[in-house]
Formats: sequence, structure tokens, C-alpha cells
Amino acid sequence: MKKCIILMLLLFALFIIANCSKTNDNVCSMFRGNLERNGLYNTNGPKELPEIKWKFKPGGYESSPVVCNEIVYFDDGEYLYAIDTKTGQEKWKFEADEGVESTPAVSDGVIYFGGDVNLYAVDIKTDEKMWIFETEDDVMSSPAIFDNVLYFANCGDDNFYALDSKTGKEKWVFKPNDYNIGCSSPALSNGVVYFGGNYLYALDIKSGKEKWKFKNDCCTNTAVSDGIIFFGSCDGYIYALNTENGREIWKYKIENKNGITSCPVVSYGSVYFGGNEYLTALDMKTGKEKWKYKVEERIDYSPALADSVIYFGCNKFLTALDVKTGKEKWKFRVEEKIVSSPAIADGVIYFSCGDYLYALH
Repeated sequence: MKKCIILMLLLFALFIIANCSKTNDNVCSMFRGNLERNGLYNTNGPKELPEIKWKFKPGGYESSPVVCNEIVYFDDGEYLYAIDTKTGQEKWKFEADEGVESTPAVSDGVIYFGGDVNLYAVDIKTDEKMWIFETEDDVMSSPAIFDNVLYFANCGDDNFYALDSKTGKEKWVFKPNDYNIGCSSPALSNGVVYFGGNYLYALDIKSGKEKWKFKNDCCTNTAVSDGIIFFGSCDGYIYALNTENGREIWKYKIENKNGITSCPVVSYGSVYFGGNEYLTALDMKTGKEKWKYKVEERIDYSPALADSVIYFGCNKFLTALDVKTGKEKWKFRVEEKIVSSPAIADGVIYFSCGDYLYALH
């Protein structure tokens, strides 16, 4: 009898794991690595000073790259490119009607991205357009995809949309009473979607109904971990809120007159973020400072973390730090200013710099 009960429990556990995997595995890659947008990549990256594997020149740059099944996707403002990660050779490029604006997301063989006015869905094998969803202005928000629903914000018409990812048909739209819904890329966690503008909003993903909102001053993209949502603001604070009710847990003032544009990374019990003079690590529960790493210029683009190393671009350097101590592991110099957040896959780190997409290993 006892063996039978144990067997039933094991089968139930395997059923739960299988279903969870099925739900999560349909999304291959997206901005900031995952639905919670915490900048954590479940892979390894270069721990010693890397070398250039290849670099690809499209003629310009716009969004941060994403990697899926040995293909890296990124854009130069006009075309969306698919590049072989092994060779750096172009597989295809897709010309958007009015240009490309957002970092793409890949799910179930389809790549989704924003452009001027339109949200696009393109087949990753044939690079053929599957559908477009037209809005009133540029779509700069990188979409999030969960359970065949696509979520994105539009700072032009101040609406937040939920679309059927297969057809592009609208499931619901959220229209706030105030202005400036923002262009942030939404984060999803436990049935709630979070995004920011002049307020940070929490909406039910099924109905689009507002659960709560938190007044701030033009918040960045959010990151969610362990029931806490983190974001930077133009008022120069990093905030930590309770995801259930939106109540402030702590806030941390940084030395930054222009506010915070770099999005936080959350892992190892810490939250990491960039500002004018430092990359800073705080205790995620208390907001107490753990360490600071001095930089020469403002950190505008969001760091990424893989296997206990945090990577970020600042001016003409890509830097790798130990997440526990903040000590520098290596610093790689490039010819022009780094202009994207890095993406990491299978020991290789990808980022845009000047007119090139780099792959380092």
C-alpha cells in the first residue's frame, strides 16, 4: 500500500513537471532572458577574457539581440536579421514596412517584434509575415508571450494590449485614465503582468483588469523575483514593491541626476543595476548595499547574468564581474560604444556595438 502511494505521488509530480515544462518551453527567447525580465540566463558565459568569435555588420543597430536554437535575432532599425550563431552568416532578413523598433521574442516557431505602428509576427523558417497588428504609434515595447497570448505596451496611444499569438486578434486592451503608459517591456509572474510609465501597473493576465498601480516618475523595465518587483525611476531611486499589493518594501537613492535607465538584474539574493558612476548590488530583501563597481560613464543598457557572472556594457567596454564580490573578472574593449544589453547562450555573449553585432567566446 505504501509503495502504491509513493508511486502515485511520483507520477503526479512527473505530471506537474511535464505540464510546467510544456507551458514554459513554448517561449524560446525574449528580452532580458525570461518572462520575469530579471536578466538571468540559465546558461554559461565567458569567465575569462574572451575573443571575438565573429562580428556581423548590418549597417546600423537598434535593439538588443535574442538567441534561439543557434540563431541570433536582432535589427538595424530597418531589417530584422537571423544570423547563424556558429558562423555569423546571415540566414535571412525581414524588411518591416516602417522599420523595426523593439527587441523581438521567439515562441513556437514565430518571432514577434514591434515597428512603426505595427506589431509583427514572422515565421522563423520562411521569414514570411504571418500577421500584423496595427496601433496608432511606434511599438517600442518588447513583447512577452505566455500561454499563446502576447502582451505589449504602446506609449504612442497609451494602451496596453493582449493579443492571440496565433492570429493577432485582440483579446483585451487596457486603457488607463492617466497619460503616459510608457514603452517598457512587460514582465509576467503568477498570473499578473507588470509594466510601467508614470505609474507601475499590475494587471490580471486573463481579464486585463487592474489589480493595483504605484505612482512613480517614468519607471524602467521591471524585474520580478520571489514576490518582489524591482524597477528604476527617473527620480533616481530603485524601488522594491510587494507583487501582491504594490506596497513599497524599500527604495534606494543612487548618485544619478538623470534618473535610472538601466533595468535591474535579480539573482543570488541581490538586485544589480547601473547608474551614472557605479554598477551597484543591493540585498533584494532589505535594499542594503552589498558592493559597488566604479565606471567611467553612465550605464544606459541593462546587465545580464549567467553562472555567477554579471555582464554589462559601458562606453567601449564589455565588463564581467563576480556577482558575490563585485570584483572584475575581465574587461573587453571594442572600437565603438556598446549600444545594447547582452544576450548569452552556450558560452557566447552577443551584443551590438556601433555598426556591428559581436559574438564573444
